[in-house]
Amino acid sequence: MPERRPHVVSASIGFVLTLVGLAVTPRLAHPGEVDTSGWDCQLCAPSNGWEITAETGAGYVADDEYYFGNYTGLDDKGTYLAGDVFARYWSTHGDQLRLEGYRLGQDSRAILVKGGRQSLYKLRASYQAIPVRQYDTTVTPYRGNGSDQLTLPAGWVYAPSTQGMTQLDSAKHDVKIKQDWDIYTAGLTYTPTQHWNYDADYRRTERNGQDIYAGSFFFNTAEFTRPIDYHTDEVEAKLGYTANNWQLGLGYNGSYFNNASKSLTWDNAYTAGSTGQLALPPDNQAHQFTLSGSVLLPAKTTVNAHVSLGRMSQDENLLPYTTNTLIPTSTLPESSANAKVDTTNVDLRAVSSPIDKFTFEGQFRYNQRDNKTPEKTFDYVATDLFLSPTPVKNVAYDYDRYNYTLGGSYRIDSRTRVHAGIDHENFKRSDQERNDTRTNRLSTRLDTRPIDIADMNIEFYTERRDGSDYDQITNVVNPQNPLMRLYNMADRDRTGIKSYLSMFAGERASFGVDVEASKDKYNNSSIGLTESTYAGLGFDISYLLARDITTYATTHWERSKSSQANSQNYSSADWTGDTNDKFFTGTLGLKYPGIFRNLGANIEYTYAKSTGQISNDTSGLQSDFPNLETRFHQVKLGLDYPYSKALSLKVGYLYQKYNADDWALDGVSPDTVPNLLSLGANPQNYSNQVVFIGVKYLFDSHSGKASPPGK
Repeated sequence: MPERRPHVVSASIGFVLTLVGLAVTPRLAHPGEVDTSGWDCQLCAPSNGWEITAETGAGYVADDEYYFGNYTGLDDKGTYLAGDVFARYWSTHGDQLRLEGYRLGQDSRAILVKGGRQSLYKLRASYQAIPVRQYDTTVTPYRGNGSDQLTLPAGWVYAPSTQGMTQLDSAKHDVKIKQDWDIYTAGLTYTPTQHWNYDADYRRTERNGQDIYAGSFFFNTAEFTRPIDYHTDEVEAKLGYTANNWQLGLGYNGSYFNNASKSLTWDNAYTAGSTGQLALPPDNQAHQFTLSGSVLLPAKTTVNAHVSLGRMSQDENLLPYTTNTLIPTSTLPESSANAKVDTTNVDLRAVSSPIDKFTFEGQFRYNQRDNKTPEKTFDYVATDLFLSPTPVKNVAYDYDRYNYTLGGSYRIDSRTRVHAGIDHENFKRSDQERNDTRTNRLSTRLDTRPIDIADMNIEFYTERRDGSDYDQITNVVNPQNPLMRLYNMADRDRTGIKSYLSMFAGERASFGVDVEASKDKYNNSSIGLTESTYAGLGFDISYLLARDITTYATTHWERSKSSQANSQNYSSADWTGDTNDKFFTGTLGLKYPGIFRNLGANIEYTYAKSTGQISNDTSGLQSDFPNLETRFHQVKLGLDYPYSKALSLKVGYLYQKYNADDWALDGVSPDTVPNLLSLGANPQNYSNQVVFIGVKYLFDSHSGKASPPGK
C-alpha cells in the first residue's frame, strides 16, 4: 500500500473525527443549521446492538475434476449451495459476540465464534473442514481398501512379474486417494484482575481416508493404500501475572495422538501363501511445561526468559520380525519400544538502548534432546525373505545445541539505520558421523529512506560451518561410503544477499522489488552434496486510475540449483548429478467500482509455472531425465451491484487449468514395470469452471433495522 503523506493523514483523521462528532452531538434547532440527520459515519462501530452481513447463493461446477476439489471439495459436476455470514453484537455492559462462517454448504466450510465481556473473559470456538483430494485415476486388485487388511481376490494368478498376472485387468478396481480433515477448537481467556490472566485452549484434529503406501519382497514391490484414521488432541493452558515492570507466565502443552490402525497386512501378489506386514504410526504423547517472564530494567533494557521441559513417549506393542514362518528368528527382546525422549529448551534475550541512537541485542538459546529409549539388539529380516547374519541395535540419538547471538544497530539520522550481528551455533550429537559441528554467521543490514518516496533495506551475510573429525558408522547393516559427507553436518561456506525496495507516489502509485541470492559450497565433500545456489526476484506494482479504478501486478521468479557426487563402486566419486528447479508466478488484476452506474467489477489473472531438470554424468556418459513441469492458469471475475444500502447482488466466475508432466507417473500403469505392481496414478491435469450467483444482505446496525429496498 502507498504510504500516506503527513498532511493527508491529518486531513483524513480530521475528517473522520468530524463525522464522529456530528454523529454523536445532539441536533440543535438553530436557523440556517445544516440538517445532519441523514448523515452516517461508515467507519464507526455501534455502541450496542447487532451488525449482520449474510451472503448466500448457488454455484455451478462445470466438470468432474478430482484434483480441482483439493482443499475446495468441488470435485463433482453440478450445482451447490454456499454462503458466508458475519455477525457482531455489542451490549451497553461490554458484552460482545462475533460469528463468522465461510463457504457454508461446501466441504471446505469453516465456522468461528467469539464472545465475552470486555476486560473480563473471552470465549472462542471454531470448526474447519479440509478436503484433500489427490488421485482418482488409481486402481488396485487389493480388496479391503481403507482397512488394515488387504487381500487379493479368489483366482488371482501369482507370477514373478506383473506381465504374468493374467487376472490383473479383471481384478483391478477404482480406489481414490483422499483424506478429510475435521478440526475443532475451543478456548477461554479469563482476566479477573488487571494483574492475573488465564488461558486454556483445546484442539482436536481428525483425519480419515487413505494415502499411497508400498511394500516389497526383495526386488518385487507393490503399491497399495494405507488407512488414515487418526485423531490428535492438543491442550494448552497458561497462567500469567503482570506487574508494572515485569511479568511471569506458567504454561502447559499436551499432545495425544491415536491411530485406529496399528499395522497393515497385505498379500504378496508375486508368491502364493506369502503376506507382508508393516507398522503404522504408533499412538504417542507429548507433554511440555514452560516458565517464561520478562522484566524492564533501567537504561531502557528489557530481558525476556523462557524455559521449558518436555517428554515425548510411545509404548505401542512391537510387531513380530516377520510373517514368514519359514524364517527362524529369536524372541523379541522387548514387547514394546517403551520409547521416551526428554527435551529441554532455554531462551534468554536482552534488548537495551542505553545511549541515544544505539540499540544492543543479545540472545542465548539451548536445546537438548535426551533419548531415554532402551537400546536393544534385534534380528534383521530383509523384506520378509531372509535373516541377516548381522543383528542390529536401535540407537537412541541425543543432541545438545547451543546458540549465541550478539547484535546492534546505530541510527545515523532519521532516514538511515545500520545493523550488524554475529551468530554462533555449537551442535553436539551422539552416535553420528560427526559429533560436533560449529557454525559462525556474520551479517550486516542497512535500512534507509534515500528519498521521500522510497524505502530500502539491504542485507549481506556470510556463514561457515566446520567441526570435529568425520567418522564412519560401522555398526549398521549397510554402512555409508567412508567418503560420504551428510549435507547437514558437512563443512559448508555460505554467502548471501537480501534486498527490498518500495516506492510510492502520493495516493496513486506504489512499486516494490525484492531480491535474494545465496550460494553454498561444500569444499570438503568428495561424496555427497558439493554445491547449491538460490536466486529469487520479485516485483509488485499498483496504480490508482481515475474514478477509483485500481490496477495491480505481482510477479516472482525463483531458481534453485544443486550438484552432488557419488560412487558406484563404494570408492571415490565416479558419477555426478545436477538439479535445476525454476518457479515463476505472476498476477494481474483490475478493480473497477463503477463500470456501469453502481455496478462494480474486478478481474484477476494468475499464471504459475515450475520446471525441474535432472542430469547425470556417469564415467563421462551424460544422460538427462525428462523435465518435470507444472503449469497453472486462473481467471477470477466478480461483479457486485448494490441494489440498496442493505442488499447487493453478486456474480462470480472462476476458471482454472492445471497441467503436470511427471515422468515417474506418465504412462506407468499397474503392469508397466515388471517388478512394480503400481496403483497407476496419473499426473494431475484438469481444467474447470465455476459460476456463482448470490445476494449479500446487511442489517443496518446503526438504525437497528434493514434499509428498505430502493433507498
